Amino acid sequence: MFGSIKGYVALGSVVAVGLVVWAGYTYVTNLQEAAEHWRVEATKETIAREAADAKILLMERMNLAQERERIILTQKYEQAEDKANKWHKLYADHNLGNLMQKKPGLITNRMRKATNKVIRELEEATK
Repeated sequence: MFGSIKGYVALGSVVAVGLVVWAGYTYVTNLQEAAEHWRVEATKETIAREAADAKILLMERMNLAQERERIILTQKYEQAEDKANKWHKLYADHNLGNLMQKKPGLITNRMRKATNKVIRELEEATK
């Protein structure tokens, strides 16, 4: 059947063509699998990036809200500090020792009433 050289050459050619076709098919199949793998990976990365972008946007919004709250609290703190400074100045201008010498009954009565009030509140709280 394959007695002649032409037969062997023909058989070798068919085998070689078959091997080339098989190698080409394997190569294309591997390329398709790799392309599918990288498409899936790219999709995962896109989803992860979108999630990260959403988190960044949320954090930026939270940062803005915190900055607004900080500004409000700073203003309230400054108002409270101004009020405290006003009261401190008011009390610093009064000489309670001098007032005690001039009107001992005024200070003594107020201190006694305040002390009695604190004692009553303490007794009620400890019942």
